[in-house]
Amino acid sequence: MTTAAITVLVVRYGLVLLFLPFSALDKNFGFPRAVKQAQQMFKPRPIAIAAILIGLCVEIVCTLGVVPGIADRACALVIAGYCAATAVLYKQFWAQGDFWSDPDGKGRTLLWDFLKNLSLGAGFLLIVVGTDGAGLAPFLHAPFASSVFTVQPVGWVGDWHENPAPQWIVVLSGRRWIESMDGMRIEQGPGEFSFGEVQGCIETDGRKSHKSGTMGDEPCCLMTVQLHVAPKRAPCHLT
Repeated sequence: MTTAAITVLVVRYGLVLLFLPFSALDKNFGFPRAVKQAQQMFKPRPIAIAAILIGLCVEIVCTLGVVPGIADRACALVIAGYCAATAVLYKQFWAQGDFWSDPDGKGRTLLWDFLKNLSLGAGFLLIVVGTDGAGLAPFLHAPFASSVFTVQPVGWVGDWHENPAPQWIVVLSGRRWIESMDGMRIEQGPGEFSFGEVQGCIETDGRKSHKSGTMGDEPCCLMTVQLHVAPKRAPCHLT
């Protein structure tokens, strides 16, 4: 695993560290207290218990999706909504009555917690859309697809090959080129992306599907979004 790939894993886990293990463990070991807190909003105890269990499911399942990149954008979107919902339900700074009258009151304290929840949710939305919005189209096309991050070193050339599955490839940094069997060649830089749905090619004159490589004097970092669908020839999944 490359340094860049390890860095991505560390950053992703840093985002979810609050939920797993800490918040999930806190709910498990302090379940009666968690239910009592939930009853502030959901008075019937069965409903409060259900709310805590749903929260646990989000914190565990979605975290395990975000870190390794398994349906990560869908999981990140759920967590973003979870952050916003908990902010509105449990951080009601406007309902304390002391926001303007007491600078040290509970209302001011809850305001900062409210904003922290929204900021964390916005961080998860970056996983969904990307820092420049390039991830939005792949997400809308395949919300439950999985992401893989790769770093291709300077001077790397991938000989003729097929994509293992229909997939989006988004350039995060650096530059790359792609050449098809008919000799057509394109170049891509940060924020640009392509869709590869060429599987089952027939090799001709030593060529099969496409080849690609890096350009310039810096590595090329890619986000690959593989779709959980069978390849189609005509029409493709974009039509």
